Amino acid sequence: MKNIKLKMLCALAFCSTAIAAPGLTVKGTELQYNGKKIFFSGANLAWSDYNSDVGDSPLNENAWRKAVEGTRAAGGNAIRWWLFNNMSQSPEIDQTTHLVSGLKANTINNMKKALDIAEEYGVMVSMCLFSHNLMEPNQWGLYNEKLDITANTQLFEDAGTKAFIDNALIPVVKAIGNHKALMTWEVFNEPEGMTSEGWTTKKLDKATLQKFTNKVAAAIHTENPELLVSTGSVNIKYQAWWNDAALVAAGGEAKGTLDFFQTHYYPYYQDDAVSPFVNTAAQMATKYGYDNKPMIIGEFPASGWAGETYKSTFAAKTQITTEECYRKAFDGGYAGALAWQYIGDKTEANFGGYTYTIDPALKAMTALAATEEASIKIKDATIDNTTGDGKMA
Repeated sequence: MKNIKLKMLCALAFCSTAIAAPGLTVKGTELQYNGKKIFFSGANLAWSDYNSDVGDSPLNENAWRKAVEGTRAAGGNAIRWWLFNNMSQSPEIDQTTHLVSGLKANTINNMKKALDIAEEYGVMVSMCLFSHNLMEPNQWGLYNEKLDITANTQLFEDAGTKAFIDNALIPVVKAIGNHKALMTWEVFNEPEGMTSEGWTTKKLDKATLQKFTNKVAAAIHTENPELLVSTGSVNIKYQAWWNDAALVAAGGEAKGTLDFFQTHYYPYYQDDAVSPFVNTAAQMATKYGYDNKPMIIGEFPASGWAGETYKSTFAAKTQITTEECYRKAFDGGYAGALAWQYIGDKTEANFGGYTYTIDPALKAMTALAATEEASIKIKDATIDNTTGDGKMA
């Protein structure tokens, strides 16, 4: 009888292991890690050196490590990172054809190093390929001198898309593979900003962006079907643009769909109707007609918008603290919340003149982890807080 019970227990254990999905996977509207629900609690470290984190120069390992440490010390598990952004520094562009021709010297090395450091602490990274800045010739400082707007425009034409996929995307995807710290390849940061709905100087059609997203997602999924692809929408009201049917209709690639969604929210110009902190994930999916997939809140102000950080001129009328943001995201059925951003306690004029300090977000992550660690912690980690604070100068 004991032998029969032992065999039954072994069989159950085997079955449990067999059906548990390895690594990060999607189940309905949940993200799961090793078969269990995971909530991504973290922050944006969009860059340590704007546009240049994956170019010719080595990675600023100190800044990256301290941001990862700071996030993990607060009980968090996720960072969102911009890669090629507006293409002014990388990838390599042929000066004659204006097509992407390869990668810069440290592109792959820096990506691997960043992910290796993140994996040490049990932090996963959303790797964002491009931003709306592609269609903005007037960049900050020296970047408008180096931005090749012809190359950026051609990126969305058939030859340009193919050149990027063949010469940059696939080499990177192959090199990174199934890295334990890779959360997702995120196609865009706020692509709607490049359309007539947005603010960039040059405009693209919605269908053009949908086609590009379809082609990029298909290339990644074809190269490695286990990898997850997403994109970071500027406003949840546009989320249906990125539905499976819309992407396949635009680009024709059946594999070119997103595995989960990301949305952004800023109370300064977005009202309560589109706030993921006022409405649950299920309510939003019904209201705005997007596919039932996991939804991460990929950007929101780390300072919150309540009391001293709230103004009556904001579009949002419901005041919400940073701690409430993380709590409401978790309770509201979202798959994560990533505050903007790890740049330190200062006002960044290029982001609307509002103060983005990470400290309230770190405290809020700590509060959430105190009760929800089982859905957040990926692994134990040793935190060294003896040097620096990881904040951007």
